[in-house]
Parts: sequence; structure tokens; C-alpha cells
Amino acid sequence: MYYNYLIRIIEPLASRCSKFRFTPLNSEAAMSRLAYIAEEEQVDVTKPVLETLINVSNGDLRRAITYLQSASRLASASNPPAPILPSDIQEIAGVIPDKVINDFATVLGIEDGAMDVDSNARKTDFPTIQKNVKMIVREGYAATQLLSQVYSCS
Repeated sequence: MYYNYLIRIIEPLASRCSKFRFTPLNSEAAMSRLAYIAEEEQVDVTKPVLETLINVSNGDLRRAITYLQSASRLASASNPPAPILPSDIQEIAGVIPDKVINDFATVLGIEDGAMDVDSNARKTDFPTIQKNVKMIVREGYAATQLLSQVYSCS
């Protein structure tokens, strides 16, 4: 994805540039840094919130910091300030909440992240699945995001 931007730079300019490719940080390093930033900025976050930040940002610390900043602003806008919840982070990131994904996975017969289809799921017919998909899309979630998240939880 980022590589495409390098191709679009004209050759005389590209030859004089340094090309950097950053890999995602490991979870422990990202968790430590986010906890430090939250403490320094006096943002009250829990470990599940930090884990959600890391998960939805895919190791991109800049993105995680931006989500944390947005969540902090939203939380402090209410009187008294509301606690930051993992669902708040998911909403800011445009990710479908875990409960919606887990409920849909159950309808499909995916239990506990395993692709084994149990006997109850075999009884789930297409209209039931279609109804569930339509409900999720009506909530404003993208079908591609739904498929991506269901795929990643399996």
C-alpha cells in the first residue's frame, strides 16, 4: 500500500530520497508506550482499552495514539467525564464491536474462534444468516468490514 506512493514520486526526486518501511510494533512495546502516554496525559485507561487500541491499530503506534486522543476528548466532553471503554475505541476506529462479531459468528456456527461447525449451526438456514447480515448493515457497519473481522477471528 505505502509502496505505491514511492512509485508515484518522479525518478529524479526518488533517487535522492531515503525509503523507510516501518514494521508494526510488537504488542508489549506498544502497550508500554501507550500506558506511558496515557499516564503522562492523565488519561484514565484500563488494560482492555489498551489491548483494543493495539488490536484495531494493527501495531501502528501513531494510529493508536490518535485513537486514544480522540477517545480522551470524547470522554472528557461529558460532565462528569465518562470512562473510556473498549467499545468506544472500536467505534472511533470504525471497527464492528466484538459483541456484534461474536453474535454473527455464532449464527454462522463459529465458536470460540474455531472454524469447526457445530451441530446447532448446521440447522441455521440461509434466511437466518441473511437476516442477521441485513441487521448488521442497517446498523451502519460495512459488509466488507464484517467479513474481514469474522475471517480474522476464525
